[in-house]
This record gives sequence, structure tokens and C-alpha cells, in this order.
Amino acid sequence: MECSEAKKLSLLDAGGDLYVDEQAALRQHLRHCDACNSYAAGMVPVMSVLSSLRDTPVTWQPISVWPAVGASIRLRSASVAPVRRFNLQVAALAVCSLSLAAVVIVQTLSTMRLADDRPQVLSMPQLQPAPADVRTVPVMMGQSGYPLQLPQSSDPTVF
Repeated sequence: MECSEAKKLSLLDAGGDLYVDEQAALRQHLRHCDACNSYAAGMVPVMSVLSSLRDTPVTWQPISVWPAVGASIRLRSASVAPVRRFNLQVAALAVCSLSLAAVVIVQTLSTMRLADDRPQVLSMPQLQPAPADVRTVPVMMGQSGYPLQLPQSSDPTVF
């Protein structure tokens, strides 16, 4: 038997988990090998401590971190008041919007006049009737409902 196998069997022997033939082979190896004998002798007290712990009943008390975390959060939220600050960007945007609205209203009021409850544009000139020497051309409508475009001519007398 090699020493590596004897050390493995020594662990099993200290726990009482060896077969009879393996135990006999280990005892024979331990008689001739001082290193494995001292290793096996050191395993006996270790295994007795482990077996005594195995027989001791363990009471399990789960420990939760959440009560401490919750208390810390409540303490922190109670001590820190929210800071409200004036938002300069919102104020600037509101001033710009109001200025733009004022400009549009002033321009609209200056170009319109209320007459007969209908707004009229003041800047458009009054249409005059066409002079007698100007010929009018009837507009021909296409199937789509839009006026037809006639080909352009370089001669101004040709319509």
C-alpha cells in the first residue's frame, strides 16, 4: 500500500467507515510506516471533536439584515429634508414663451381691424377692376379639379 492511499484510509478509519479488509491492510502499513502512523494518530482527536459536534443539536436562528436596514433608511429619510431649489431654466423658458406670445399678439392686432365682427387684413390693397384693354382668358379645369397649365410662349401676344 502506498502512503497516499494509507492517508485516505486513515481519514475513513478515524470516522469508523472502513471495511474489515481495508482496515487490516491499513494496520499492516501503519506498523511499518512511521509518517503514516503519526498522521493517523493526529486524525483520531480531530475526528472525535468533529463527531462530538455532530452529536450536538444545533438551533438555527435566521438572522435578517432588513430590520437594521429599514431603521437606517427611516433615520436617514427623517433627518434629510428635500431641498427645493429655484429652477432658472424653467423660468427662462417661461419668459421666452410669454415674450413670443406677446409679439405674436401685437403683430396680429396691428394688422387686423374688427369690422362687422369679421377680421380684415389692413395691409392688402383694394382690388381695382381690370382696364378695358386687357383680355381675360378663361381657366380650363382638368379632370383632377386643378387648373390646366398651358404651354408657355416667348411671344407675349400669344396666349
